[in-house]
Amino acid sequence: MSQYVNVTLPLGLAGTVTRGFFDHTVESYANNSSSPVKEFGVAVAQGSDGTVSASGTGVIGFAVRNYTQVDSAGSFTADVVGVLRRGYLLVKVTAGTAKAGGKVYATAAGAISATAESNTEIAGAVFMGAADANGIAEVSFNI
Repeated sequence: MSQYVNVTLPLGLAGTVTRGFFDHTVESYANNSSSPVKEFGVAVAQGSDGTVSASGTGVIGFAVRNYTQVDSAGSFTADVVGVLRRGYLLVKVTAGTAKAGGKVYATAAGAISATAESNTEIAGAVFMGAADANGIAEVSFNI
């Protein structure tokens, strides 16, 4: 039997819903064909045509990891995107240092950041703790 002391396990994969698996809201939206959402855990905005794309402005939620929606490279292949509107999920932090209670920001392309510089704050989103060694952190949204 192995014992590991002071070892932190990875949190998981970006776009994974965490906590209360029956206490969150995920809605399905059509993926924008000209500017599609291609990654999980990114901020998404809804356009005037009702479709969603990865964007840091007008954020309505985060792209959720769903089954049968990715190719072997991890990119979306489906026309439908699951969008977390309320709950907890894992995101990839691309810049800054996530900390418990810290504000969550999105770049113009929807990537998640812990710094305000050239980014837009996502209203209702808060980091639940620090990112793991892979840059994955948990976020609460509209809780």
